[in-house]
Amino acid sequence: MNINNGICTSIKAREGFTLIDLVVVTAVLAVLVGLLLPALAATKAASQAMFCLNNKKQLIIAFTTYASDNLGRFPGNFTSSAVSGSTPPSSSVQAQAPWISGSLDWRTTQDNTNFYLLTLPPFSSLSPFLGRKIAVYKCPSDQYISEEQRRQGWSQRVRSISASFGVGSGDAPNGPWDSSYYIVNQKFSEMVQPEPSRVWVYTDEHPDSINDPGLFNPYKDQWIDLPASYHEGGTTFACADGHVELHKWQASAKNVPLGVFFNLSPPVNPNDKDILWMREHSPHK
Repeated sequence: MNINNGICTSIKAREGFTLIDLVVVTAVLAVLVGLLLPALAATKAASQAMFCLNNKKQLIIAFTTYASDNLGRFPGNFTSSAVSGSTPPSSSVQAQAPWISGSLDWRTTQDNTNFYLLTLPPFSSLSPFLGRKIAVYKCPSDQYISEEQRRQGWSQRVRSISASFGVGSGDAPNGPWDSSYYIVNQKFSEMVQPEPSRVWVYTDEHPDSINDPGLFNPYKDQWIDLPASYHEGGTTFACADGHVELHKWQASAKNVPLGVFFNLSPPVNPNDKDILWMREHSPHK
């Protein structure tokens, strides 16, 4: 009670949060966070996919510009044995203008971090058409490195992108190449089956599979190299006509975790939808 000028007044007790109020507020916040996190994750995934599509768009523009400047001839694409290491490729390889050089692995070899192999001629014939940018070669969702690489202070490898061994001259037919089905297109005039809008040129390769600058398309029932699935079970492709797309996998290429790819070497399934899609979207007889 407070006495003021002889008048007695009561003092109202101050109100505050009770334990029940705090529990209710905490529960409401938890619900809101639970609702927001998936939306934020979806937004991030969509943003990364758009960034990845933009990378492919820049690459395919550089590809078509190069071809236009070279009588329709595509840049070359070679296996590791021809374009690995910091020594410039041989004169015979340089004559076929490799699109990039270098071979990635899980060890601490120089190619994993050497941007010169992507941005300087004679290692890369596309670099002048890309302003020597490096971000275009890397999907933002690919942050995979090995423990050995992490101990060296690395945060990532230089690229996640590979080119189809069916597009551009090179030494792919000497490797695991299904010559009974595939052919190599060296110019747009050779793209008949399928047409350029259905021929993939660039995509991201699974982190366990990526090594040389190219990706070998699968045999009838067996993966040789494996495309990535960074974007909710799919990956982005750049096609020869200049368009880019996000393709969602439906079978054996979908969300393959690290360490599993090497177990896919035995036959998978002759009717596997993902193998069929890759074969149908590559130059063939």
